[in-house]
Amino acid sequence: MKNEKNIIDELLSEIPEFISSYEKIKNEYDVIPIYIVFSELARFFIFNFEKKNEKILEKIQIYLEKLAKMKEKSISELVSFGFLENLAQSENHEEIKKKLRPNQKKELEKIDKFFDV
Repeated sequence: MKNEKNIIDELLSEIPEFISSYEKIKNEYDVIPIYIVFSELARFFIFNFEKKNEKILEKIQIYLEKLAKMKEKSISELVSFGFLENLAQSENHEEIKKKLRPNQKKELEKIDKFFDV
């Protein structure tokens, strides 16, 4: 079973470009709620989408796909609600959706229906 520290350590190892963003939010909290980390990861994804940085977008999607395949419901919910829900609120929502992998796109569409996007 993965704990929050393992998830964050793995995230930073697989996407080292995210470390500086993580460090900024780390300074704002005594203990960072993991959903905040994934909300920040969504903002990082949107930033890199706007910069057309395909390499980083791909790394993030591969990592999220790996998490989503885990049996632990709390981890798959983290991907859905910590990350994808924040994408649903982006002004580039429809363009970003086209970039997502099939499972991520399907989950985002469920969120869209919930929020009536």
